[in-house]
Amino acid sequence: MAPIKEWFGVYNVIYKWFEKNYGCEALEEYWRYIANTCFNNVIDKFKNEGLPGIKDYYEKTFKQDDGECITNLSNGKLTIEVVKCPDYDFLKSSPNPNFVPIANYCKHHDVINQILAEKSGCTFRMEECDNNGKCKWVFEKKKEDLQ
Repeated sequence: MAPIKEWFGVYNVIYKWFEKNYGCEALEEYWRYIANTCFNNVIDKFKNEGLPGIKDYYEKTFKQDDGECITNLSNGKLTIEVVKCPDYDFLKSSPNPNFVPIANYCKHHDVINQILAEKSGCTFRMEECDNNGKCKWVFEKKKEDLQ
């Protein structure tokens, strides 16, 4: 399926609506709901293929969406450095005033990836985020799974 970049703007509109009408906690709950109900195939891939599967998934996703990431997988740790976030690239270039990213737009990556990682036997942390399209994500196998 071809990427439809306007979806990034639509996500932002939805996030803005949740935040305005229900607050940040409700917005995070919405992201948790999305992660828990819409990513079963991704979770299965992550479970079955481990960190190499996570690496493959995000490399393909960023490439498909015209983003850029640098990945490094070693010693039970996968680091994904987001060099060009497709979301921010589109949102910042759009003339649509509704597509100006909400202040915590990047937080959805943190919330969703934590759940995907947890359900697949890993941990996730957003090690760096400039809230402007550059981030560093770290996935690791849970310590008990390394033995």
